[in-house]
Amino acid sequence: MLEVEDVPNIRPAAHGTNALELSDGSLLALWYCGSYEGAEDQRIAASVKRQDGAWESPRVVVDRFEFEGGAWIPEIGVPVPLQDGSLSIYFWATPLASFTLRGDPPRWVRSIPASRVFSTTLSPLGWGAEATQMTAPESLPALSGERGLVLQGSALKTTSGRWILPFHSENEQCWFHSRFLVSDDEGTSWQTRGDLHAGPGCLEPALAQLPSGEILCYLRRGAKMGHIWRAVSWDDGDTWSDPVPTNLRNPHSGVDIAVGAAGRLLIAYNDSYSLRTPLCVGLSQDGGRTFRVRDVEVEEGEYSYPKLLQTRDGAWRLFYTHQRAHVRHAWFAESWLEGGRKVVGLDEAP
Repeated sequence: MLEVEDVPNIRPAAHGTNALELSDGSLLALWYCGSYEGAEDQRIAASVKRQDGAWESPRVVVDRFEFEGGAWIPEIGVPVPLQDGSLSIYFWATPLASFTLRGDPPRWVRSIPASRVFSTTLSPLGWGAEATQMTAPESLPALSGERGLVLQGSALKTTSGRWILPFHSENEQCWFHSRFLVSDDEGTSWQTRGDLHAGPGCLEPALAQLPSGEILCYLRRGAKMGHIWRAVSWDDGDTWSDPVPTNLRNPHSGVDIAVGAAGRLLIAYNDSYSLRTPLCVGLSQDGGRTFRVRDVEVEEGEYSYPKLLQTRDGAWRLFYTHQRAHVRHAWFAESWLEGGRKVVGLDEAP
């Protein structure tokens, strides 16, 4: 059984959700919102779903900020909980000076090739007025001097305790390379790993670790009319196989994967070559070779950028963009997927 609800929003548009379960069992969701994607008034907002089932009023947690003498506009935020109870938020942002007029009628839009990755800290981890005071954003030294950087996928903590933060670069328009930041000291320092690229591009990597230790990476294709890319690491994210296409359709839209307590792989994606509908969730018991898939949204419109999260009660949570107007939260039991239609994910066994 699938249940859904809408998360309240504070701006006309919403996109790019990430989520995690807090220590008290409540859910934290972050997304970026503004007049439209890439607008000057874009901010990263967040809300908490309390244990009584109600969502707190959303508030801005990463605002427009000053850096190197200019104003910067934040986009997608990725939360990373730390051992001391604080929460780091890694995000990408673009300088206001890089905005250009585009479209008809023209409007000011950010320039992704000018973007950089930043971090800020929310401490202590909580939702009171004091807890939402953020530290000044800092640029990541591991990516010093680089531009065209985009975060989208959730951070992965591997069984060894390493954090992996997936990102892609777009130093030239639509020239996508996917890479990874790794930290073995709880985010104190980061190093870069990997470089996944194949025409027409591999972007927005999503990560999950199988019980065998393999780390799977599923990636958005850099154009419509193609399939989701897949790569594998057998050494905790230090090196990666070359990306290969799966049989899962992709309309140039984000995907997500996760492995739950039972050790089975889940995927959320748009099963289309050109549209961001339908939005589907699949369950695999063979590492992605085959899936049992059910539809979450099938109507005309956009249902995109899904994020999967299994909470401590065993339930699966799915957050996604609903018609660009707000974030929708769905939840279901893993057993619900077992009766879905069979979809072949790979032609050959991984």
